[in-house]
Amino acid sequence: MLQSFGQNNPLKVETYTLKNGLTVYLNEDHTMPMIHGMVVVKGGAKRDPADATGIAHYFEHIMFKGTEELGTINYAKEKVYLDSISDLYDDLRATQDKDKRMEIQKEINRISIAAANYAIPNELDKVLNEMGSKNVNAGTSYESIVYYNSFPANQIEKWIELYSHRFMHPVFRLFQSELETVYEEKNMYADDAMGLMFEEYLKNFYRKTPYGQQTIIGTTHDLKNPSLSKMKQYFDKYYVAKNMALVLSGDFDSEKIKPLIEEKFGQWRTGEKPAPLNFKEEPFKGREIVKKRMTPIKVGLIGYRAIARNHPDELGLELISSLLTNQSSTGLLDQLRNDNKLMFAGMFTDFHEELGGIIIFYVPKIIGQSLGKAEKLVLEQINKLKTGDFDDELLQGVKIELKKQYEKDLEDMRWRAYAISDAFLYGVSWEKYLNAPKEIDKLTKDDVINLANKYFTENYLAFYSKMGFPKKDKIDKPPFKPIESKNSENKSEYAKKLENMPVTDMAPRFIEFNKDVLISQINKDITLYTTPNPINNIFSVRIVFGKGDYQDPILSQAVSAMEYAHPKNMDFETFKQKLQLLGCSFYTYNSLDKTTINISGLEENLEASLKLINNLLSDIAIDQDDLQKLAEDYKMNLKYEAKDIYEKSNAIEQYALYGKNSDYISRLSLKQVKELKSEQLINKLNSVFKYAYDVHYCGKLNPENFTEIYKKTININKDLKAKTPKIEKPRTKYTQNTILFLNDKKSVQSHINIFIEGEVNDKDHRVALYGFNDYLDGSMASLLFQEIREFRSLAYGVSGRYSPSFYFDKPGYFSGWLSTQNDKTVEAIDVYTGIIKDLPKKPERIDEIRKNLTISINANQPMFRYKSLSVANWRAQGYTNDPRKERYNKYLTLTFDDIVDFYNKNLKGKVWAITIVGNQKRFNLEDLKKYGKIEKISLNQLFTK
Repeated sequence: MLQSFGQNNPLKVETYTLKNGLTVYLNEDHTMPMIHGMVVVKGGAKRDPADATGIAHYFEHIMFKGTEELGTINYAKEKVYLDSISDLYDDLRATQDKDKRMEIQKEINRISIAAANYAIPNELDKVLNEMGSKNVNAGTSYESIVYYNSFPANQIEKWIELYSHRFMHPVFRLFQSELETVYEEKNMYADDAMGLMFEEYLKNFYRKTPYGQQTIIGTTHDLKNPSLSKMKQYFDKYYVAKNMALVLSGDFDSEKIKPLIEEKFGQWRTGEKPAPLNFKEEPFKGREIVKKRMTPIKVGLIGYRAIARNHPDELGLELISSLLTNQSSTGLLDQLRNDNKLMFAGMFTDFHEELGGIIIFYVPKIIGQSLGKAEKLVLEQINKLKTGDFDDELLQGVKIELKKQYEKDLEDMRWRAYAISDAFLYGVSWEKYLNAPKEIDKLTKDDVINLANKYFTENYLAFYSKMGFPKKDKIDKPPFKPIESKNSENKSEYAKKLENMPVTDMAPRFIEFNKDVLISQINKDITLYTTPNPINNIFSVRIVFGKGDYQDPILSQAVSAMEYAHPKNMDFETFKQKLQLLGCSFYTYNSLDKTTINISGLEENLEASLKLINNLLSDIAIDQDDLQKLAEDYKMNLKYEAKDIYEKSNAIEQYALYGKNSDYISRLSLKQVKELKSEQLINKLNSVFKYAYDVHYCGKLNPENFTEIYKKTININKDLKAKTPKIEKPRTKYTQNTILFLNDKKSVQSHINIFIEGEVNDKDHRVALYGFNDYLDGSMASLLFQEIREFRSLAYGVSGRYSPSFYFDKPGYFSGWLSTQNDKTVEAIDVYTGIIKDLPKKPERIDEIRKNLTISINANQPMFRYKSLSVANWRAQGYTNDPRKERYNKYLTLTFDDIVDFYNKNLKGKVWAITIVGNQKRFNLEDLKKYGKIEKISLNQLFTK
């Protein structure tokens, strides 16, 4: 299915190796004026020393601290202190006495503060920000460390210079504060019940290898006893050219940049490829069972030993996975949910470089079904695969769906770059990757039966998680002073050199109405937005009706029930199978003022797909028996959200903003959901179809040809009602500073939100608004990141942005968030509110802000399938052109006084509301009274039952 594009094929990847052994992947794609760049390291957490887990991940953080030239005003002087810090950490590892350890850590803190006098914090991010970069980040897995970002195409020479430089001489500066940040990341994961359960499962599944015996983030013990010398050894061994790859995907000329890549990246140390790890796991002996209490609801898992990545059976097992569960809900495990025999059942593969597993997970019905009975049902479905008790049409439909998914995964250069990096990590040629759909086509029913019998044996691990809460590590807040820098506004000589590098002029590329997105009318009530698809033969059609679920909770349930809908003249299974055989999928969702039907499929089947969808929409059937599943789902969600800290945090946030209009309160009760009738829901859906709507088509047809097909296939109601105007819920008005607190005895972190009602922001003031957001929270060099994470290690994640109203005559509001170790709650709120009360003034940052707002336009392009949604939204606001055009020239003249004026008008001196979900035993609630009147909130106030 993957098509050829001739010389301008955006899927073509050129692969070659530099003299030093670095693998280079160049993927030219001129569909957007941007590039996605990645540096990939083979290594990851599986190569962490057993007594120093978490090194790969922690070093990923350190790689953002700069080099001997970047991030420092005087490395020679700074190095004296950094060497002492490294020695002290070795002393710390060798010391057991608690008091002596604290003395060493305080000495590390003292020297770290002195070393910080030479550091320029986050200078790497500042430089990338000035280049207009977006999505600057990195990630560590068991088998890789990947550094990436998107940037405008004309910044390619600067990016090559910077990314080649940052990997040659990294410096372990600001180490102690970053270590505390990693503690906060670990704390964040500790509040994720499902994540902890999977971690425990893998510990029992991979009993001899790091995939189960070590975590990516590392143990608490190893984090408390870091070794800079071991980290240096890790860098020296794995960060070498022969073990790394450069991936560039986007708008560049390969022949022009190859010499530059050779010059810059060719300087890297060659090194040696690390020897393979001969990991092995013993087979399970029959059915082995592990029982725990770890989750808010019952969850079961079944795991089988399987294969390594790039094994000859990999595609066959991928096909088997889809035969069990898939997007169209036609799989054998999906059938258990469709027939209301289980709440949920799914499967995923966990293939690594040396070995792997097949893992099936399931959720029993809330009442009256044990994990054992549910396991038996799952095994019965697996046995159907082994005996060939499944339709040939299911096999055909799953193949079509898989091939379509391969194409979709490659259509965005950003996601394509990840596929390329996987090809490098697992030794797969790009040609083999592109050929996968053809290989899937060759697989037969006999192949499936043979593979099912080969891997789904009587030897497996069963894991039962009953309701309960595992014990969590609680790390005390260290008595260290903040490691602030006096040089946050300075520039290193290297940064100045980079800034002065010439770049090719490149005008910002805006979305052109009636060029990039064509606008026409199907009739007076139906607007069509057409966007060409430059990559593949997969169409998407969004039908966006002008009616949403605001103050209409029954409509919300009706949209949920569309999961079970089918045409009256066709049963559910037949309908789903027909869609799958066409390569068509659809789902429905709603917002306050819109209800959207999203359809995707193969261009050659567009007409047949729309006919089938029309068959559904013209005569919807929802079986009354299926509404029992709706109620069961609702009951499970209610049970889960009352136990999950993230759901509680969302609920108290909604309560603070909207009171009784919170999504968690204004919804139907469980009793009301149980009483719903299918006719009631169908009538509600049909009423939505009587509103005017937009159609967003992305594909190969022009508007005229698509309109012809649309009119021929879709029944159009006459005299449609006018669309509902954009709805924004009325927000709660606070007259004094208020803290809404929910006690959660099981939490490791406090989850904190802050809200401030702003003023009306017209078009002119929105330029300063975006400047303010960039200054406060635009990058890792922003105020919030530096003050809360970088200097004080109070949070792993922190954010704060002012959101304008959709309307130009209504007020916007500020919302901020952070999660922090419970015993840091008071300090974190003090620092955050201090920034809001008296915004730190750093006028020298205005050039960086202006550059980021203007240059980043080309790196922040919407993917082609979503362009029309932006256009429709802008038109609803009254724009006739991309509003960024109008803002661009104003960005160029934006002053720091404009940003301060915006802050003074919209935030300074305003009343705030702060929400906290945390463990009251870990801090003194009375200490928070100076930040506002405290209201203790109960779960009953937040959730409708």
